[in-house]
Amino acid sequence: MGVVFKKETTIAAMDKVEAVFKEQLSRYQTGLYLMTVIEEGASLPPFEAREAVAIFLRSAAGKIRMSAVVHEGSGFRAAAVRSVVTGLSMLVRLPYPHEIFATVEQAAKWLGSTQFKDVDADYTVLAVSHARRTAESSQLKFKGR
Repeated sequence: MGVVFKKETTIAAMDKVEAVFKEQLSRYQTGLYLMTVIEEGASLPPFEAREAVAIFLRSAAGKIRMSAVVHEGSGFRAAAVRSVVTGLSMLVRLPYPHEIFATVEQAAKWLGSTQFKDVDADYTVLAVSHARRTAESSQLKFKGR
């Protein structure tokens, strides 16, 4: 399952993530792989949103096989976002493998290293790219109305 945060992480967005997660879990009952992409321009999440993320990650124990977080970007801002993500994962003490990456390709390769051999890294990169294009296209349609 993939999640992309373009600008900000909100409680409403986390509610949507949880709903999609539950729907996907009904289809893939052995567990899900989670890739969260935080785009370079995304702001640090406010406390309430960080708490919602922590609650979601904790409640997904036993349902997530592996979790990869990608924060695209470099410099101080990217380091700050990565430190928030690292702090959240340490606070929650996740019982599944959880790593932070700078690129989707690195995260996909790591997810593809699963012992189950059921994640195709190349396909994962293509799926994230497709999801971004689809989201951008639908945003343009809504702006035009």
